[in-house]
Amino acid sequence: VGGKQLILNAATSTVMEGELTAELIDRNGNALPGYTHKDYKRWHGDSKQHIAQWSAGDTAPNDNVAVRFSIQRSRLYGFCWS
Repeated sequence: VGGKQLILNAATSTVMEGELTAELIDRNGNALPGYTHKDYKRWHGDSKQHIAQWSAGDTAPNDNVAVRFSIQRSRLYGFCWS
């Protein structure tokens, strides 16, 4: 997935304001610098094609990453790398 964007199909605007964050992690489960939950640029709303963004950018830095989501009062319907 190196160089690709994480595209989300999600809704964070439920009855109560929700939140969805994502972080990129290495094979040991450690968050990559610049791609942690704290680095994630939060957004609210409904989108079928929201591009995830972090302080380090909006593309995966290398091929050997996974994504870990934190979801509170939100819905994640799907995601893909593009």
